[in-house]
Amino acid sequence: MNPIIDVLQSIPILGFFPAALLIIINIFPGEFGVELASIFLITTSMVWNVIYGVYAAIKSIDPGYLEMLKIYRLGALTRLITVYIPATKKAIASNSAIS
Repeated sequence: MNPIIDVLQSIPILGFFPAALLIIINIFPGEFGVELASIFLITTSMVWNVIYGVYAAIKSIDPGYLEMLKIYRLGALTRLITVYIPATKKAIASNSAIS
């Protein structure tokens, strides 16, 4: 996952700006398409820092804790609510302020 994020982050906004603009405007013609394309480009430029923070937070979860979840056979939704969301809240809050 980390190499894919690194490669995608290294592409500057101006590198895929024309393609994103054309695709979104063809799907949503008019002024709405232009506004949607600008929102998409701003969001993609800001989200990389948050993605790295969430990735680091998930990787820092204690493996013993994850093993305990497997032993108790908790489902994916329970894992998401009880482990992953609380572990990533701080990373999302701090990295979104930086972005």
